[in-house]
Amino acid sequence: MIESIVQIYEESTRRDRANRALETYCSCSAQTIKIPRDVLPQYQKLAEAIRHIESAGEVSRDRLLQEFPELAPHVRLLDQCLANCEDIMTGKKDHLSVLFPEGSLELVADIYQHDPASDYFNGAVAKMISNLQRERQGQMFRILELGAGTGSTTKNVLPLLDPQNSRYTFTDLSLGFTNHGRRIFKQYPFVEFRILNIEQPPPELGGFDVVLATNVLHATHFISTTLRNIRKLLADDGVLIISEVTKLQHFATLTFGLTAGWWLHEDSCRIQYSPLLSGETWKRLLKESSYGTIVTHGTERQQVIVCERGRDT
Repeated sequence: MIESIVQIYEESTRRDRANRALETYCSCSAQTIKIPRDVLPQYQKLAEAIRHIESAGEVSRDRLLQEFPELAPHVRLLDQCLANCEDIMTGKKDHLSVLFPEGSLELVADIYQHDPASDYFNGAVAKMISNLQRERQGQMFRILELGAGTGSTTKNVLPLLDPQNSRYTFTDLSLGFTNHGRRIFKQYPFVEFRILNIEQPPPELGGFDVVLATNVLHATHFISTTLRNIRKLLADDGVLIISEVTKLQHFATLTFGLTAGWWLHEDSCRIQYSPLLSGETWKRLLKESSYGTIVTHGTERQQVIVCERGRDT
């Protein structure tokens, strides 16, 4: 038991050191970006965010990878984004061709599928869902995943489900991601795949035991509207599980900040120069949207937030 606790502590400490080193490297790298004069309207928020990134010191690429080789996918994606950032902001290049060269999901997928922090939180989410299914043993268990993307969370959840009593709906805005899901999860006959925009949910969906969303809800115009729409999809005793980064991260700004959806937000509850929300803001908005008991797990940087649907008011 003691050895296990020590190992968990050491892994957590290493994750924290790796995150800090990556953020320092990103803050240095941001200084090399020259903001063009003719930035497209959809990238004005990105340009402003980059202008406000201050260098936090110096970490060379070689030194970073030598000390934290697990960050190689992050550095690979960052290099690609930095090399094309200015052209994307002016419309000379499409962000999809940069993040998904030749239609490949590999560059982005590696970030989630080989990242210790993502692995930890995805594993935690999977165990929570598995425990909830055991509590509701004997009844059909319905799960809806929003913005499932490359399936980094899905691949942790599916093996822990009872295939005889599960119905899993894998959704995303992108046909490319849903088709990707069909290919890599074809061995699970209880999974269906569909396009879904949570800002305009179809009326025929509902009654889910769990709605799951990993690092996706921030990419909507109004969080309060999004939370109300999700609540309509849940059964009376349903549970919402949100896994989100809850602190400004330069890495996210310089990579996923190149996507149009990253800057969709129009409300004022976000962390400055970011579409992200703090853990306290998530809890406040969930309460305001009539959700019930709220439990959180994680750190200031990243959290899993679990909440009951709550009663209608």
